[in-house]
Amino acid sequence: MTARDLAPNAAGESAPAKIATWLIAGLLPLVIVALFILFALLESRFLRTANLINLLRNASYLTVIATGQMLVLIIGGFDLSVGAVVALASVTTALTMTSLQAAGLESIVLVIALGCLAGLIAGAIVGAVNGACVNYLKISPFMVTLGTMSVAAGVALYLTSGVPIYGMPDEFTRGFGRFRIAGIPFVIYLTFLILACTWVMMNHTILGRYIYAIGGNPQATRNSGVSTDLYLIVTYMLCGLLAATTGVLLTARVGSGEATLGGTLML
Repeated sequence: MTARDLAPNAAGESAPAKIATWLIAGLLPLVIVALFILFALLESRFLRTANLINLLRNASYLTVIATGQMLVLIIGGFDLSVGAVVALASVTTALTMTSLQAAGLESIVLVIALGCLAGLIAGAIVGAVNGACVNYLKISPFMVTLGTMSVAAGVALYLTSGVPIYGMPDEFTRGFGRFRIAGIPFVIYLTFLILACTWVMMNHTILGRYIYAIGGNPQATRNSGVSTDLYLIVTYMLCGLLAATTGVLLTARVGSGEATLGGTLML
């Protein structure tokens, strides 16, 4: 049995359930359109280009982190630590950049690249720990990620002593936080790219098929010869990686590494 065979069976929905799913999926866009029209009627400035771009930019950070959460939900888990990962990635990125500059590294590009890489690695590590605990220790994802949320938030606070970290290269804040292409912030383009890559992964790759299959019936997937342990951990790592991406982008936006960043993004 192949991954392509597993995915449809994993859904296992009856015709009424599928109809209900389509109705719900179709209702949400209608509600959004209705709210859009209502706000436009109540506030004339709502449709201004600057306001719409600002809405898209603010929604982009939430969209990136929600994409990772979606992957974990599909596989049958849950991740409460994403908000704390945002803060940890922010602090790690800022500390790495300021430390490299203090050490005398002159290449701004290398400073930014290593700083961003450090933040992403921190998020991936938290995701790997989440996946390993859920898979090997058989602990509830809710309890595991609640614990790693506290640990990640505590580490971020310890590293900063509760004080924001400044001193990152101006090229980082201008290039990632405030850079625009054709008047549209860079983060919006990046968000659409992440969504497109996720769609391709979930619909046209073995990884996406296995994620659906494991979420539908992990035992059947395991009996089919799929390494469910590996793919479950990889999925949690992707969630942590996307949460860390949000942390890096927000750090560039606010111009500082903060241990309280992402506190409202947990759910």
